[in-house]
Amino acid sequence: MEFTLWFREVADEWPDPDTYLDELYDAAVAELPAVVSRLESGALGARLEMSDEDLTGGADFIDHTAWRVSGKVLLAAVKHDDTEAPVQLVVVLREGDVRAC
Repeated sequence: MEFTLWFREVADEWPDPDTYLDELYDAAVAELPAVVSRLESGALGARLEMSDEDLTGGADFIDHTAWRVSGKVLLAAVKHDDTEAPVQLVVVLREGDVRAC
């Protein structure tokens, strides 16, 4: 399950998105700590377990924070899938076996 919390369409922000993509990444990454803080202080906060293992399941994120919770993986992350896609800040809940992601 994935929820998008922050969404910016690359082409809508600037006439030449390649020139300003780093600024767009920085804006998304700046929002991530607030989302992480809300997750850690929310209803699941006491049950979130940090892990040294890579919980991304091989997905390529610009920045992320991940936890294990009740046999699942919870990720708060910034992603940009290709040059045409928007930059997004997402919260993802996946099965606990990250190889299955």
